[in-house]
Amino acid sequence: MPVRRALLVTCLVVVCLPVVTILMILTHEIGHTVVARLLGDGRATFVLYGRACIGCNLYDSQRLTPWGNVAVSLGGVWGTMLLTVVAVAVLGWTGRPRWVPRWLLAEVIVICFAGDLVWQFVQAVQQLPVPAREPVGWGLGYTDFDAATSFASQATGLSHQAVAAIGVSVAVLYAIALAAAVRRSWRRSSHVKPAAPASTELAGIASADDQ
Repeated sequence: MPVRRALLVTCLVVVCLPVVTILMILTHEIGHTVVARLLGDGRATFVLYGRACIGCNLYDSQRLTPWGNVAVSLGGVWGTMLLTVVAVAVLGWTGRPRWVPRWLLAEVIVICFAGDLVWQFVQAVQQLPVPAREPVGWGLGYTDFDAATSFASQATGLSHQAVAAIGVSVAVLYAIALAAAVRRSWRRSSHVKPAAPASTELAGIASADDQ
């Protein structure tokens, strides 16, 4: 049984991988767009796929201050970080329903962290071409990390390298905190049985009444 269960879980993880990845990309792009619109760019939007683009947000950086552009550049990561926090909280929730398995929550956490935050740094190091966001239009431009560091450098007067070092340090601290939170939630979930469906609870109550 343990081997069959492990095989089943592995198959489900593989099947759900594209769905969770799309969810991560959608959350990321919505994060950019929401922040841009909150800061005053009503034309801000995003595209999941099209024109040689997979997950691209479009906004006019000239309408915003340098700090506003920093916020928009980080908005995507903030969105997936929020999704990650929700997944960690549900993982350790004592009332977690049975239809939300631990492996699915773990998959969301891993993909949001590795597929977004870590990938931002990989893109920056390798200088991979990505769609531009400034001005509104298409082309080759910065990664979110490059954009955020460039705008923060303009806002603070610090060098691009100094701002990048601060960004990496914050990311490392976040990774450490996330690892600790996931470990705690996972251990907690190991000792708590997921909440039974309402139908099962009602059946149990009815059975007790009959006795």
